[in-house]
Amino acid sequence: MKRALFALSVLAVAFACQAAPAQFPLQLSICPPVQLMPEDTEITGFKFNLPYGQNDSVRGFDLGVVGGAIRCQAIQVNLFNLVPDLFSGIEVGVFNLVGDCQGLQCSVMNFTSGNCNGLQIGVLNTAQDLTGMQIGVINQCESLRGMQIGLANIASQAPLPFCVLINAAF
Repeated sequence: MKRALFALSVLAVAFACQAAPAQFPLQLSICPPVQLMPEDTEITGFKFNLPYGQNDSVRGFDLGVVGGAIRCQAIQVNLFNLVPDLFSGIEVGVFNLVGDCQGLQCSVMNFTSGNCNGLQIGVLNTAQDLTGMQIGVINQCESLRGMQIGLANIASQAPLPFCVLINAAF
């Protein structure tokens, strides 16, 4: 009886370990698949992209030329930051492309295809739904709950769909 319980316990632990995604505190990448850890590994520490790294999930600090992750809760400092799902944190680069954003994007071009809750600072800022602020030369969103400051402010579903200098909707 004790052996059977022990065997069942070992199988349960082995099954649980297989079901959980792998985590690792460090990623060094040249270009997938030439990287320290495979793409499906969750990086929970430091990710260094020379020139390109891709992981399903990144938490911590992401640095390099092109940083890619499906989901990212981090400080991202890359020339190009690509996060097609959810980004939370601070993004600094030349080009930021995300699905949904919670936090700060600071770049020449910030593209958020979904919801942006936070602050976008750049020459060109776009978001589907903005709750927060855009500061740039051209700011664009569909729905606005917050403020846009720039030369051209476009908010399709706001009381003022186009405004020069400052646009706001609350």
